[in-house]
Amino acid sequence: MGADCAERLGISKWIPPVPVEMTGKAHPCTWPAKFDVDAWQKQPDAFAAGDPVQVTEKLHGTFCLLGYHGDEGAATASKSMAGELSFDPANPDNEHNLYVRAWRQHDEKIVALAKQLNASMEVLGEIVGPEVQDLHYELSSPTFFGFDVRVDGAEFLYARIIRGADCDGRRDAGVRSEVPGSA
Repeated sequence: MGADCAERLGISKWIPPVPVEMTGKAHPCTWPAKFDVDAWQKQPDAFAAGDPVQVTEKLHGTFCLLGYHGDEGAATASKSMAGELSFDPANPDNEHNLYVRAWRQHDEKIVALAKQLNASMEVLGEIVGPEVQDLHYELSSPTFFGFDVRVDGAEFLYARIIRGADCDGRRDAGVRSEVPGSA
């Protein structure tokens, strides 16, 4: 027990190739900050008494950040890219990229709201459906579901920000409950 026999047995870890829909031309980009969710038990001081808490359905897909920062323009990134690289929505080589396609479905709304707020904006969500994972949620094409928004770097509940905007046709992760937090 405890010995690593993989090499002696000729066993290696299989890493599946990245699907063509998730590849593309990326460029360095530092402003879409990294995003990761820790278990709430690891964050005992994350919420103060009375803070609103929103519980959403965990979707089985791929994380996607859609962002707009005024003069710096648009950026879209996967979880592993955020804070380092961004797919350029304007690059014709990214025409079939899953993340860029999500940006193109929501770009006008995100840019308009960012300009209305005179702020940078990042919408965080999950892309689900065909071309993403084996669970398609009865969707016929990849679909972006938002769950969080950052305005000038501050986090806001997605539903609260988007409800006040003209965002017909938006889809968000299913809100299971929204309650005041307790310490």
